[in-house]
Amino acid sequence: MNRQITTFSVIQKAVLILAVSAVLLFTGHTVKADTATVTMNAETVTLTDANKEFELEAVSSANLASVEWYCSNRSVVSWDSNWNSGQTRWGVKLKALKNGTAIVRLQGSDGTVYASCQVICTDLTEVYGVQIAGIEITNRNCQSVTGEGISGTVIYHPDTNTLTLKNAVLSRGGDGDTFCVLLYRGRENQTLTLELFGNNVIRDVSWVPYSGDSYVIPSASSGGAAIAAPDGGSLLLKGDGSLMVKDSGIGTGVSCTGLRIAEGTSLELEIGGNRNSVGIDANTVTIDGTFLSKQTASVDVTGIDASKLVIGKSGDVQISVTNSNAVSSLSLLSTDAVHLPWGGSAEISGKLKASAFDKEEEVRSGRGIAGSREDLPSTVVVKESGQLEISTDLDAFQYIKLNLAKGLILNAGTDKKSAFTKDSVYGDNFVQIGKALTVIPDPKTVEKDTEDSSNNDPKTAEKDTEDSSNNEAKKVVKGKSYTVGDLKYKVSSADMTGKGTVTITGTTKAKNKLTKLTVPKTVKIGGAVFKVTAIGNKAFNKFTKIKTVTIGDNVKTIGTSAFAGNTKLTKVTIGKGVTKIGKSAFSGDKKLKTFTVKSAKLKSVGQNAIKGIYKKAAIKVPKKQLKKYKKLFSSKTGFKKTMKVIK
Repeated sequence: MNRQITTFSVIQKAVLILAVSAVLLFTGHTVKADTATVTMNAETVTLTDANKEFELEAVSSANLASVEWYCSNRSVVSWDSNWNSGQTRWGVKLKALKNGTAIVRLQGSDGTVYASCQVICTDLTEVYGVQIAGIEITNRNCQSVTGEGISGTVIYHPDTNTLTLKNAVLSRGGDGDTFCVLLYRGRENQTLTLELFGNNVIRDVSWVPYSGDSYVIPSASSGGAAIAAPDGGSLLLKGDGSLMVKDSGIGTGVSCTGLRIAEGTSLELEIGGNRNSVGIDANTVTIDGTFLSKQTASVDVTGIDASKLVIGKSGDVQISVTNSNAVSSLSLLSTDAVHLPWGGSAEISGKLKASAFDKEEEVRSGRGIAGSREDLPSTVVVKESGQLEISTDLDAFQYIKLNLAKGLILNAGTDKKSAFTKDSVYGDNFVQIGKALTVIPDPKTVEKDTEDSSNNDPKTAEKDTEDSSNNEAKKVVKGKSYTVGDLKYKVSSADMTGKGTVTITGTTKAKNKLTKLTVPKTVKIGGAVFKVTAIGNKAFNKFTKIKTVTIGDNVKTIGTSAFAGNTKLTKVTIGKGVTKIGKSAFSGDKKLKTFTVKSAKLKSVGQNAIKGIYKKAAIKVPKKQLKKYKKLFSSKTGFKKTMKVIK
């Protein structure tokens, strides 16, 4: 009897050992019989706040070698730091990233698991790395960001990393040393998109760092930035709206790794302070829209500080920088409209107008475009479509190699005080040295109508065609710009068959002088007749006196913002050839009541093309196209229910 009991007990023990071994193997815990005991301060942790850290700690009863932490899912949980004390204590600070579950283990290099903790992340407050006026944007408030110093519409879209501002006014800086009104903590190569609608403003913000629950005494120097991405992030400004930074205390307008201002978007700065005023501070700056900057400081003021600057064909950059007080030593001053450090570069296909001065006559500190070192000069390339105008009280260029497109002339008047020399210019160009510089086309290529300064009459453009040969078109170069009368044209195509085409790009008249515009069907250049087939982007943007516009029948395309902001415009007639009306083409023309479309070929009307025109405007279209065009002029184009599409 006793023998049977003993045998049965042995079998039970064997089964029990096998069962325990199976459980340990199933749970991933392999513990050797001679392993030291390890205890952890938690077996299960629930994290509900992505901002807070939890410190997980493990203690061993004896020394353990080659031990490290392991996490089964680093997309759910991360740790900012870990530590150890000898070979008996280990710790790690856990931080929740997103909802989910992960196992954090302390294990040896041979795979032995000494202890583990289940970490559950649930109902998290997710932080996106965007802060406005000291308010962190999270999944709780991203659909409507409100708070002290914020008015208007502010919405963040986490799926596209886009921040939408619509008529927003921001009037408070952030907390801490960075003191940014808009702070983006994006990782390197990540881009935050600022989508702008209407007029957005950053204003009345002083450089007063925040500490604890109170503001500290401001520094004597200017500081902080209106918009910054300090961790290698980039910024894209887009939309048909604008952003203005108007403040005397903030030292920098925009600071980031890369900045792009898209076509149709405007950034305007009016900042200054005691010292260190920088408009845009970035490695790479690309401007296809509008950038206007007016800055003042006592010492060190720069409009754009970038290693690479690209101004696209539609880019319009105007910079005015001024040192407000005299400093006895010129070495203490730095007044640069554009600074391209350490062999940087600039490519100008659009417009750059820059001025740099000191208010005191005895101190001359202003430089237009400057590099950092004479032995490592920076490069500036002006394309055929580019326009450059520089006014300074010191050097128009310093430590710069300038490359002008063939046919451009850099004209500086008679003042010979610039440090820039003709030897630094590449190509077949003529250069005069001085303080007021403009880049203009070679006079030999500019066609002028000496009999009539206005070519708004199509008959004027087409007269005397009988004495011109189509072969003369060979003299006109594709891509070049020409002035005929008071209108400007760019050649799209040129050949000897008389089938050349041009785009109208603007006028020589001031924006407050032109009252009536007739875009002709054709124009005579170099003895040949060219069809006018397009109106360029922003060609007649923000003209203040134009009341009527008539567009010729050869025009096929009306460019982006071509007639936007013409507040006096009341009547528009679009010719029979138009197939496309670009984005924001007539946006903001609040008195535009009569809109006649003669074309039966219209295929697209861009976003916000008629946004903001007269609320009861009548859009007259061809009878056969009435049904189709009613759909074409949708709400996306700016069409309102109070407007009418009629035949």
